[in-house]
Amino acid sequence: MRIIPRSALVTLVAALSLSACSSSLTGSTSATELEIQSSVGVSGKAVGAFDEFKQRNRAYGAFYVTRSGKGGWGSSDNAYTVEDAKAVGEAFCKAHNEGRPCRLYATLSPKNPEATRGMSPTMYKRVTEVERETTNGNWGAIFATPNKQSGWSTNYQSKKDAEDSARRECEEVASEAFKEATPVQKRVHEMVGLYDCKLIGFYR
Repeated sequence: MRIIPRSALVTLVAALSLSACSSSLTGSTSATELEIQSSVGVSGKAVGAFDEFKQRNRAYGAFYVTRSGKGGWGSSDNAYTVEDAKAVGEAFCKAHNEGRPCRLYATLSPKNPEATRGMSPTMYKRVTEVERETTNGNWGAIFATPNKQSGWSTNYQSKKDAEDSARRECEEVASEAFKEATPVQKRVHEMVGLYDCKLIGFYR
């Protein structure tokens, strides 16, 4: 398991950059950039849903539509990683449009990823809190779900204790959230582990 030193704090999740995308920039705000990823347009009810997605303006985000672009969609925003945003957005599209393939239509990413070390603004805030509250030589850890539940620990002398504490907190929060899950959210959980806690990183 990779240990992340204070001098080079990054997350364990790989490939956060969208540099591989060749899509043209279609819009931006002071915080995020919107990129269109498909030539298929949106129509019908998906138009209003996409407008709402843009207005929420929270990176990382992904908006999926059915292959025809008509009617069906699924989206995710304010995800900790671009991978989570894409996985959850696609799963919601498939859950709402059973039997119909979905394709990525647009993504939201931080406009200045260097300012947040390639993380979503929400995860960057959490990581800097853990960093600030963990004394040099001690351990902190963060776990999170694709649905944005999280748990973290700070200033443990033992790496294992830091890991166990963060995982336990994340699982407790995720368990409570799952009790309120809708049928669609439960189907998405079966597809991509919407409420499964995974290790984001260790910090010391």
